Amino acid sequence: DCLVNNAGGQFPARPSDISDRGWRAVIDLNLNGTWNMCSRVGPHMLKRGSGAVVNVVHIYSLERGAMSFVHSGAARAGVVNMTRSLAYYWARHGVTINALAPGSVSTAGLREEEYSRAEQENYEALQLQDIPAHRLAEPDEVAALIAFLCSPAARYINGATIVADGALSLANWTPLFDPEVT
Repeated sequence: DCLVNNAGGQFPARPSDISDRGWRAVIDLNLNGTWNMCSRVGPHMLKRGSGAVVNVVHIYSLERGAMSFVHSGAARAGVVNMTRSLAYYWARHGVTINALAPGSVSTAGLREEEYSRAEQENYEALQLQDIPAHRLAEPDEVAALIAFLCSPAARYINGATIVADGALSLANWTPLFDPEVT
């Protein structure tokens, strides 16, 4: 069996523009929602002695932070830590749990919900210049990585965070908002 925690939600905003309600909503969906699924499905996998969990996060949950997504970055960093912590306990029962941290993925939602809020004109073209691969990830590429992590070929990968970002984490990050404006 395989559980893929890919539900999530966030909105780009300066930290000063995130309300307490907005913060809680993003944390609840991204962190608590992932915990709820793991804590309910995980015990069944443990009892059966097999299974794979993939928690989809984002490169914004890793070391460099999440400039326009402080709420989502904090929640997803919690998911990465939870993934590592659960792997310690679940590995001895034949269950793997890993995180997948893609960069920006070419979806309508990315363009409608995030790029449309950028202060720079033609933000997508600017971001593509900063991504060393000069393109966004395709949804089927992310799906293939998830399928691999759920497959028998990945049985010894456990507690890992796989980064698939076209080398963006090694380059500049194009800001959505002017950092001088608070």
